[in-house]
Amino acid sequence: MANAMIGEAELTIGETRWTLRMDNEAWIAVEGVTGEAWIETVAELHARSQAKKPAKLGTSRTLLWAAMRYYHPEVTPEECADLVRRHQALIGPPLGAAIMASMDMEPQSSGEAPPPGEGEQDGTGSKSSPPTMKRAAAQKDSGGKRPKRH
Repeated sequence: MANAMIGEAELTIGETRWTLRMDNEAWIAVEGVTGEAWIETVAELHARSQAKKPAKLGTSRTLLWAAMRYYHPEVTPEECADLVRRHQALIGPPLGAAIMASMDMEPQSSGEAPPPGEGEQDGTGSKSSPPTMKRAAAQKDSGGKRPKRH
């Protein structure tokens, strides 16, 4: 299972572009801040999305900060909080895409996270993705290079 739990997406705000990366280390950072298993955070995001409620600002900040750490370790949680406060609508779709790709899924049309543990039987006795989800394309190896903020 190559590239397990790795998802990347580009975030552009004005002239600045960042590469967001959700991987095991990002999810561990989220767990360290929230005190919850990463899948519980995903479940909360999904429940709020289904109820047409925005993600909590603290959750959004934590996810953005965790996703920034790999390529942009200089970005602080406080800077992420400011970005979320000013640009939450721009941040949601690429952050959601990185989250979904880290779970080896493509985002639904709204960019929302899938419900954990839900899905139809895939014939192996285990749960699979909900019928609205598609498998993500394989991630390309960047050759270990970390792009700079543009």
